[in-house]
Amino acid sequence: MSDEEKIGQLFCPISFSADERYLENELLRFHIGGVLFKTSPSQEVRRALKYMQQHSKIPLLCAANLEFGSTGFLEDGTHFAQQMGIGATGSSKHAYR
Repeated sequence: MSDEEKIGQLFCPISFSADERYLENELLRFHIGGVLFKTSPSQEVRRALKYMQQHSKIPLLCAANLEFGSTGFLEDGTHFAQQMGIGATGSSKHAYR
């Protein structure tokens, strides 16, 4: 890796769009190490991640805010209670899930 690519690997920016021009010109050109998406439709996130993985020299880390389940990055994801809510159920099954 070049020095520029090594430095880029340190960054995991937040993405707001699945537009390929944006992904290429604003994210991938910096050789980022990963990406975190704001809450978006799952099809848009899937399309953007697929494009980015295909056009990245090094596989990207896919980060997400999962404190409340997949709704932290997918509009149509599954919502889960916070850890205290899961603990209040008294069920190890819910904690496992």
